[in-house]
Amino acid sequence: MNRIFFSVLTILAFIACKQPEVVLDQYLECYIRHDAATGKTKVEASLHDTKTKVAVEIKNGIKYQKEAMRLSAVAGMSYRYDYAADFIPEHLFEWKSADGKGHTLKLPMNELRNFGFGSEKVSRNKSATLTWDGKPLESGETLVLMWENLKTAETVPVELYSTNATSAKVEFPAAKMRDLSAGDWSLYLVRKKMTKQKGAESEGVGVAEYFSKIDTIRIVE
Repeated sequence: MNRIFFSVLTILAFIACKQPEVVLDQYLECYIRHDAATGKTKVEASLHDTKTKVAVEIKNGIKYQKEAMRLSAVAGMSYRYDYAADFIPEHLFEWKSADGKGHTLKLPMNELRNFGFGSEKVSRNKSATLTWDGKPLESGETLVLMWENLKTAETVPVELYSTNATSAKVEFPAAKMRDLSAGDWSLYLVRKKMTKQKGAESEGVGVAEYFSKIDTIRIVE
């Protein structure tokens, strides 16, 4: 009986000591797009009320990489920062809440260089392996292939993803290859990565997109 009573007391003590989950009043949404072809980066960020989901103005604004972002009220209280620079693997956002507390959100981005199928000609009736220089696709990361026929201007976007990949490559299935007609196509890749952060004092979500340079691929029968 004593052992049972002790177990009950232990459970009750654990429940009493367990802290309730903190519900934050605001969360940050941010977006980064780096275009390797132009060397330009576009950055947007907005702070939202957790209950209403409405973007709000921040008293002291938002800093990106230690630089002040400009407020664009027309776009729903979003803050923006555009610049020309080489690829940056980590992007830092900083802001202060109404009570003066400082908050940060770090948004990582993965690049992708020198992609290809190992040949300038690719059969539309066979699967093909796409490789690149850079990190393998991470769990939850998405790769979008943007095809455009140089003669007809037809566009064919294809979305691929991989989990726990160990090498920088993805299989382009034969079923998707058949969506491309024979001819010359331009191709660029968009590597998308979503990051979520939730701590005791700040919460945020961000999407980073890396746009590769454009290449030309000949599709044959």
